[in-house]
Amino acid sequence: SATVELAAEALHTEPERIAKTLAFRGTGGEEALLVVTAGDAKIDNKKFRQTFGGKARMLSPEETIEHTGHAVGGVCP
Repeated sequence: SATVELAAEALHTEPERIAKTLAFRGTGGEEALLVVTAGDAKIDNKKFRQTFGGKARMLSPEETIEHTGHAVGGVCP
C-alpha cells in the first residue's frame, strides 16, 4: 500500500506493527541503501550519519524504481 497507515488499516493492526522499507542514496552515490524499520519509526539523521558515514538522502521515486524494480509504496522488506 502507499502508506503505513493504509497498510495497518487493511490488516486491522497498529502502524508500529508494519515493517516499512526506506530507500536512501549510498555514500558512494551510485548505490542504494535500504533500511527496514517499524512503521511508526523516524530516521535519526545523526545516528544515520554515524552508522553509514553520510547524510540520509532518500531516493527519488524514479531512483527507487531504478534501484529496486519497485515503485515507492511497493518496496518490500
